[in-house]
Amino acid sequence: MTWVKCPWKRKVIYDGIEQEDGTVKRPPHQESIHLNFGKIIHELVGFKLQNNVEGTKQLLLEHQNNKKFIEMYEDIGDGADKLAEYVKKKEWKLIETELPISSTINFKEMEQVTKRYKVDKNILPVTFNGYIDFIFEDKTGKHIIIDLKVCGWYYTKQIKEQCSMQYQIALYKHFYASEKNVPLDNVSQGFFFILKKNRTKFEPYMITCTNYKIRNALIELYKCYFSILGKTFFKDQSHCQWCYLRNTEFCTKT
Repeated sequence: MTWVKCPWKRKVIYDGIEQEDGTVKRPPHQESIHLNFGKIIHELVGFKLQNNVEGTKQLLLEHQNNKKFIEMYEDIGDGADKLAEYVKKKEWKLIETELPISSTINFKEMEQVTKRYKVDKNILPVTFNGYIDFIFEDKTGKHIIIDLKVCGWYYTKQIKEQCSMQYQIALYKHFYASEKNVPLDNVSQGFFFILKKNRTKFEPYMITCTNYKIRNALIELYKCYFSILGKTFFKDQSHCQWCYLRNTEFCTKT
């Protein structure tokens, strides 16, 4: 949901900037624990959830010579353990990890969008692709969608309530319920935060996700698609302060 934060940033990262010689230049990827070890982190947490000690040992052996991996494991290992303890106490059953979601969207037929916008008749259906980190089931049979986040100290309340985060999980809920034929009322959702530097190490954060929020998320998805088709990308300066593209050749404040 980079587009929700700043359409220009989304354009620069994914499409790049065309140069005078006709080539396309993109910024270097921002170094992050997710880019470097995203899949491994999910494997590690999956092993912890399943109490798979041998799987964890094997993962450590495979990457024992990777200094960055060892540093990463020292940062998140305790958080992963606390996450597993939390799930055990809740008596949640792990159903899926890294579940791929791929759904065709026809905006012309989506009542949530057409009630607010006059959708161009020439707009073709598109495919929404994503991955849900973890799916659990509680004692009552309710499905629980969890998105895993790793950060340094903590996520502020302001960040947790950002549309980009809330809409991401709302879209996951919408398309998961549709694909699995599960009533929306039987799906709850939230985030698991692993905190690398904070002594608490782990924080669960469950959120409400009403039909109204899902509608708004679908509308934002439509606006994103319409913006890409029309090649209109404005700069949202409210997110400039911490953006790694700030004051580089790829983005100035003007």
